[in-house]
Amino acid sequence: MAERESFDIVQYLPCAARPDGAEAREIAKEAVGAMLIALWPTGNDWPAQRETIVRLSGIARPEMVGALDRMRRGERAGRVLDDRFISGFALAGTAEQVIAQAAQYRRAGADELALSFAGPQPAADAAYFARAVKRLIPDGELAIDVRRSPPDSG
Repeated sequence: MAERESFDIVQYLPCAARPDGAEAREIAKEAVGAMLIALWPTGNDWPAQRETIVRLSGIARPEMVGALDRMRRGERAGRVLDDRFISGFALAGTAEQVIAQAAQYRRAGADELALSFAGPQPAADAAYFARAVKRLIPDGELAIDVRRSPPDSG
């Protein structure tokens, strides 16, 4: 019997990386709000996958329903969403903060992150982030190999 090939896990995320981390988080809120409105079903009949996502995000279902309702009625995501929504659905902050957040995904088992830079200047923000990655991670790897076994303690 042929050995089964392992599959890479790719996590797609909106990203906002700016020298001003607070500004980046505000940009990310708008991106997350737009994403949730576009991808989240209306009403209470949610597929099991959405229930799991909400449970794992740490955001209570009534809070998610309320936030979606407010945004669908036109309220800006920046006023509706708090940092839990950013932590659960995006990477945002200074380049150093985004790199630290990316490392959490790596530790959780993601092999690759596909980042969609949000905001009015995505190319400039991606370039800022790329420069920081090259400076802070010269070998291009987050130096966390979750596929490698930990060293023996005894």
